Amino acid sequence: MKNIIAGIFAVVMLGIIFVLIIPSSPTMGRNFVNQDKNHTEPTPTATVARAPTATATPTPIPTPTPRTILVLATAYNGTEFGSDNVTATGTRTRRGVIAVDPRVIPLGTQFSIDFFPGRIFTAEDTGGGVKGAHIDIWMPLKEAKQWGAKEVWVTLLE
Repeated sequence: MKNIIAGIFAVVMLGIIFVLIIPSSPTMGRNFVNQDKNHTEPTPTATVARAPTATATPTPIPTPTPRTILVLATAYNGTEFGSDNVTATGTRTRRGVIAVDPRVIPLGTQFSIDFFPGRIFTAEDTGGGVKGAHIDIWMPLKEAKQWGAKEVWVTLLE
């Protein structure tokens, strides 16, 4: 067991998430009641726990298209900064408009966000602070101030 790295690992096989727990020592995470000095504990083994699933049917294995990525989502409005509310693509800001880093998500791309089921968004804007796997969602001012920053899954549509 000395060659196994201890820790908690997530493994995905056939769309099912398994949690693999490997203790670092024979006594890790155990409460011992028997204090007999002649009593020996069994050699530690890896424990595999299956993560609960929402449905009994296995989740299908994602295909390359459509593509799903994890991004940091912040919100913007622009009115408090004196913006003219025109996006980088020349459209007006409104619900459904997202600012992106065009090197990650090209302008004009439509996508869904797991936090807003059933809604389609369009990458129509860019922003100075939007770099890499980061999106900025246009919202009315009050909602934008309350949004904060959240990690969300984005599915790019064809």
